[in-house]
Amino acid sequence: MRIIESKKAVIFDLFDTLTGYESNWSVVPRASQMLGVDSKAWNEQLLLHSNDRLTGKLRDPFLIIKSMAHNIDRAIPDNIIHEVVISRTNRYADALRNIPI
Repeated sequence: MRIIESKKAVIFDLFDTLTGYESNWSVVPRASQMLGVDSKAWNEQLLLHSNDRLTGKLRDPFLIIKSMAHNIDRAIPDNIIHEVVISRTNRYADALRNIPI
């Protein structure tokens, strides 16, 4: 505790460090399932092709999901993208409310 008290800030990775692995977060469907796209292609968008999202340049959840989804399949309709935005918001809120002890 003495080490933490001597610091001005502590940085940590909340997800998969303080929370369970993503597969244990909640029963809310994954974005890739809802979009009907391959989970590997979706994860690639999340990790490798969403620099504007990761740097905070793009902050609108609908535009973020739409951009990534349309990089995989331009035919995904806006109503599905809206559902994914709501689902992801609920999924992450659920993960933060149910941190394992």
